[in-house]
Amino acid sequence: MKTSAQRAAETRRAYAFEDECVRSSYLLKRRTLKHLRSIATRLWKAEGRTDAIPIIEFGIGALQAGRRLSFCIGIKGQCRIVLAKPERNILTLLHELVHALGHEYAFHDVRFVSKAIAFYVRYGRCKEVELVLGANTLGIRVKMLS
Repeated sequence: MKTSAQRAAETRRAYAFEDECVRSSYLLKRRTLKHLRSIATRLWKAEGRTDAIPIIEFGIGALQAGRRLSFCIGIKGQCRIVLAKPERNILTLLHELVHALGHEYAFHDVRFVSKAIAFYVRYGRCKEVELVLGANTLGIRVKMLS
């Protein structure tokens, strides 16, 4: 089992990966709730999910280190994603949808980043090679999906 310090380091690397490597204007543009819900619905169906799609709403987010952050809460089939004002974009939605897949994606470990890369490529118009190289440069040992 990993220590809380190891988990914190993984989280820092995962967020650094998103900040440094996932810089698509398509992903970062602020979107309407209707648009984000439609993306989530398409993704959920395309991924073959049979459990309920997470409830997606705009909210104030969780206060962490002086910033309002989006979050996913609940268990598979009963999740709620709250998107904070500065994070109402496709990148954050895809990140939170990875968490919504289940407990195996609760932490920001290699498995999480690998699934996030898959989502950024499939639904976010990103190039897999660039994301995999960026993740590996930051010490997140992911492999090519295809």
